[in-house]
Parts: sequence; C-alpha cells; structure tokens
Amino acid sequence: MKRELEMLQQANPVLSDEAEAWITTSRALGSYERLMDAIELGATVLEPETVIAPRPRASWRVALAAALVVVTVVAVPLWLFGGSRGHEVSPGLPDGAIALDPTHPAMRLLAEGAADYETFSAAASEQGLKFSCAAGGESPESPAWELCLVADNGVLAVVPFNAVEGLTAKVSDAHLTRDIVVPIDTNRPFGVLDTGPQATVTIEYFGKEVVGDMSAPWAPAQDGST
Repeated sequence: MKRELEMLQQANPVLSDEAEAWITTSRALGSYERLMDAIELGATVLEPETVIAPRPRASWRVALAAALVVVTVVAVPLWLFGGSRGHEVSPGLPDGAIALDPTHPAMRLLAEGAADYETFSAAASEQGLKFSCAAGGESPESPAWELCLVADNGVLAVVPFNAVEGLTAKVSDAHLTRDIVVPIDTNRPFGVLDTGPQATVTIEYFGKEVVGDMSAPWAPAQDGST
C-alpha cells in the first residue's frame, strides 16, 4: 500500500502521519478491497470476448428477398384473379362496380343515340348483342322501371332508363364474392365484372321492396376467365 499512499499524498496533500494512521484502520482496508473488486469487475466486462458483437446490417440479398415477398403477396393474387383487368375503379362508383369502357356495346349504342328503352332494346336486337331488357311497375307502391343488361367480354353493363329515386339493381351470381348493388335512378350505366351464366338481377325499391327481377345475359371474357 506504499504506492497507494504516495498517490494519495500527490492528489490530496495531507500530513503523512495522519494518512499513514488512516490506512491501517479497518475502514481503509475495506475501502481498498471494494475499490479493487470494482476495478476487476470493470476489466472483466470490458474483455473482448464478453462484449456483445454489433448486429450486422442486412445485405442487399435480404432486401431483395423482402421485395420478392411483397410482390408475391400483392401482385400474384391480382394476376391470378384478374383484378379489374384495366377497367376504371373509382371511389365514386358503387362498391364492386366499374366504369364502362366507351368501346363496350352498351356504351356504343348510347353514343349512337339509343337513349330510350325501346330504341336501345331494338338496336341491341338488330346487332345481335348478348342482352336482355325488362320493364315493370306502374303504381306508387311499385314504381315504374326500365332496365337493359348487355354482356360483352366478361363485363355486364347495367343500363337503366327513366327510373325514379330509390330504385337499385342488385346483381347476384355464384362467381361474385358478394352481391353488387348499383343505383338505377340516375340513368347512369355501370359495369360488373365476371358474372356467370346463372347471374340474376333484382330490382329493389329503397333496398327493401322487390319490384322486379330478370336473368342476366352472359358473355365470357375473351381470355377464357369468368
């Protein structure tokens, strides 16, 4: 402890007699032992083999693998099930409905001036389209409605005429994951993808009273999917 005494004298100049008397006490010996234990513990913690190795950064291969997982989970199901097949899907459209392409036969007839029920159904018949038209209801309890359905390349066009407020058309089919309900009180045509030969359309008044129904025509998509 002589060396320690010399260090204490340099750091804290006190009378040597007092310091020498203090280091012989039990309190000083206990402090010395605790100091040595702390130094040894610190040296052990800092030994190279006990230091936790830093986590290696992910390589570009890990990043590539993560990207492939995202593509597999998101893109592949869209490819397998067809997605919207390039058709417009807008938040302003009814859930499950699509905007009709101008090249769809139903839109072509409307553009050519077949803007009423009789003219449209006659033109669709003359051109040999896959279509069905129906009308019904004449009382306030069962309001009048006129509706034509035209199928082409896997897209069913729902074309209403002169409908009153509150009328909707519900398209049901085993190929669909859910029924698709479109309003027919705006005279705006909508499209429905991937209906099958057993598709039906139910005309409802304010979603409660059924005022009519009709079978939908069917024309599969040109790529063979349903």
